[in-house]
Amino acid sequence: MNVDDGITMKREADPLDDYNGPSAALYGAFWPVFLLRRGLRQGKALPAPKYRHLMTYYDNRFAQDMGLLFCLANTRIRHEVNQAASAKVHSSGRAFEQFKEVINDEDFEDLLKDAQADPKGVAAGLAQEGVAVPQHFG
Repeated sequence: MNVDDGITMKREADPLDDYNGPSAALYGAFWPVFLLRRGLRQGKALPAPKYRHLMTYYDNRFAQDMGLLFCLANTRIRHEVNQAASAKVHSSGRAFEQFKEVINDEDFEDLLKDAQADPKGVAAGLAQEGVAVPQHFG
């Protein structure tokens, strides 16, 4: 096969993502429904009400585009999973320094191995205490 048989397209240096630039990705990929390239916030993920707004738009152009529908559904599902599986950590500078001291301690790796061998033992309690003390979940 000869390389000159088709169109060669290069990828962009910076890939688009749906957390920091969903509007650019959607405007580029689904330009027939976003003719004016307006209506989506720049540099931020789409808020939940925006999905409903798009799907109930008066002429149904967004709801009838199956590619857009599946793209938005996939994005929404991934964002929901990421939010459910993560915890926000609120921390002060001192608490973070304590955390760094604990995990950079020479004996911490051995403590983790002991904790893994006996999850209900003393080592597991110490490991959990050392890691959990400086963190405040909100």
